[in-house]
Amino acid sequence: MALDPRKQQKKVERRKAKDKARKLAEKQHAKELQQKLFKSIATAPILDCLVTESIWEQGIAHVIISRQLTGNQVAFADFLLDTYCLGVKDVFMSIKSQAEYEHEFLAFIREKMPLEDVEPEFARMLIEGGIAYAEQFGFSPHPDYKKASIILGDIEVIEDGFEFEFGCEGTPYYISGPHDSAERSNRIIHALHEQCGPGGYHFTAHNVRPSLLPVFEVPEHNELADHNEMDWSR
Repeated sequence: MALDPRKQQKKVERRKAKDKARKLAEKQHAKELQQKLFKSIATAPILDCLVTESIWEQGIAHVIISRQLTGNQVAFADFLLDTYCLGVKDVFMSIKSQAEYEHEFLAFIREKMPLEDVEPEFARMLIEGGIAYAEQFGFSPHPDYKKASIILGDIEVIEDGFEFEFGCEGTPYYISGPHDSAERSNRIIHALHEQCGPGGYHFTAHNVRPSLLPVFEVPEHNELADHNEMDWSR
């Protein structure tokens, strides 16, 4: 005997309601586990603190901090630090298995650049010092920094422990990156001009035109020319 269509419909609706409730419960549980995991990052044992060896020569470097989590998991953050001008330009944070962290992420970075081990306090003060330097000129760290900064967690802040010389030869020096748009480069140069005045900053940019640059008088001996290298071909 066939079921009453109305009863059949109610049965389907009850099943859908149960499935929806189960999925919501699973989603909430996963969210709670993630929150618990992220809270544990701040105090988990430090695994690696690494910095690109050429940080002061090139003005750009990776600062990598990783922590050992339970279940053979590793939380890590890679801060792209511009010591010449912008502070934290980019941040990548993730949680991976120990094997994935070592053989995929870390091995990939090491293939591209030599890294050196540093003290956790050194890494933290380097990152925060770069941010403080950039903020003088109105530049904020990458939006993902706030979330990724949890990796710094319980690393001690030593106010007088390290001395870093940000900028280049005493002034901020903006070097446009491969992903910097002309609009972004122009905005950065104008901000430096407003904050530092003519001659108080330098830049190397290949994606802005003379008509977009701040107007200022170039000294007769053109002392800015050595630093303000432009490519007008684009």
